[in-house]
Amino acid sequence: MKNKSIKLLGLAVIVAFFSCRGNQKKNDLDAQIKSYVQSAKTLKDTARGFTIDIPEGWQRVEKEANGVRFTFLMGPKANGFQVNLNILKDNMKGMSFDEYIDYNLKHMGGVEPVNLKQTDITINGIKSKVIKYNAVVQNLDLQLGSYVIPANDGSAYIITTTELAADKPGFQDVFDKAVNSFKVN
Repeated sequence: MKNKSIKLLGLAVIVAFFSCRGNQKKNDLDAQIKSYVQSAKTLKDTARGFTIDIPEGWQRVEKEANGVRFTFLMGPKANGFQVNLNILKDNMKGMSFDEYIDYNLKHMGGVEPVNLKQTDITINGIKSKVIKYNAVVQNLDLQLGSYVIPANDGSAYIITTTELAADKPGFQDVFDKAVNSFKVN
């Protein structure tokens, strides 16, 4: 496979650092999480064929890197890091879904995951995978989750969630609500 292939998990860590840093006291974290779980608006991306609920107050940011378009949902700043969720659609290049997952796990772009756990899940009737792990990047211990959802056109949607490991289970309810709202159109 060409090196240009999206490095599913490694890229998720790198992309997470488009996030802004700020100062936020730990005491405020629970109140922020509660307010973000309560209501959402729906983002419909007709070009890439999906919808997802965005927690209220989160900002949508579109970025492109190496010809790949990312949708970022930027949450609040918590303990000096802006939690986020990003979505990309990647061509599986003729691989089966399992081959695609294995390939990306072997080619993480220099990222060394810790506590990697892979689980089968179902998201809105689609058999998918979630890969959760920790990684230290720029001296920050991050907790990441990459939800990989196959599409019928030979591609896969990758939804990656990123927060500080110290905040766990911090934003997991927010991430779960958003990911479970994801629909392929």
